[in-house]
Amino acid sequence: MCCQAVLPLLSLYLTKLTIDAVTRGSAGNSFGQVVLLIILAGIIGIVTDICRSLTGLVTQAQFQLVTDYVQNLLHAKSIEVDLEDYENAQYYDALHQAQAEAPYRPTTIFNKLIQCGCRLGAIALLLLSLHWIIAAILLLAVLPVFFASSMRIKITANGWTKRYAHYFSSLLTNIAHAKEIRLFKLGELFQERFRLLRQQIRQERLTLARRPVPP
Repeated sequence: MCCQAVLPLLSLYLTKLTIDAVTRGSAGNSFGQVVLLIILAGIIGIVTDICRSLTGLVTQAQFQLVTDYVQNLLHAKSIEVDLEDYENAQYYDALHQAQAEAPYRPTTIFNKLIQCGCRLGAIALLLLSLHWIIAAILLLAVLPVFFASSMRIKITANGWTKRYAHYFSSLLTNIAHAKEIRLFKLGELFQERFRLLRQQIRQERLTLARRPVPP
């Protein structure tokens, strides 16, 4: 995973060295150096493709293991808690969110942390190899964006709203409720309620997207 983040930057650095070797002029060993750099760039391209394939296999295996582990934790916690907790809307919203995001959220966060950390380290080394002033300027340019993003108040759609919308969707699509839905002609009613809930969720997310960054 780290290799997949670092190799493109290494390829970029080799391109820079190749251009430098070409522009240096007619030195006797310039041609040999350019050929060597091109060969290295080709090797890095092959290694990058191999790493991409291996990363896909590792990510899939990791995804399955983490998903099973988190699901086991959820099942153990569900058995452990008191029955009154199931009547607590706040607890049930948290449980529903955990159940919905358990298959992908932990693995996504872990992979992003590893990739971004490796990529950040490689970029820092590349910039320092060019000139430390360039690295300092880019760091100063990124810091305000980082602090503004960390200060931003994140509003997520109401957990109850999402759970309620999911409930109506399951009623409309689950075979266990198909007979009752048609017998009592509840399809259009549940469709309308689902549409209104989804509209509320959509408006909340658009509000979050338009929300200004606090000073």
